[in-house]
Amino acid sequence: MDARDFINDIEIGMKGLKEFEVQVTVPDNFAFYGTVPYYMHIIDRIALVTVPASSVEQARELAEAYFAGGVDPDE
Repeated sequence: MDARDFINDIEIGMKGLKEFEVQVTVPDNFAFYGTVPYYMHIIDRIALVTVPASSVEQARELAEAYFAGGVDPDE
């Protein structure tokens, strides 16, 4: 665990959140822009995303919103 992970864990605990791992489908035209806010593994078009949230439903919504916002406008 590095300092960034340590700070992240403290912030999650202070907000009363838990970390959930959710599975979402990556859109065909998805592209990464800027900083990636979550830990994730992507195999083919399936992403396993670790998201701090108050519920698994909220975690899934946040992960899906992230991938919906990363669609390449040029495609």
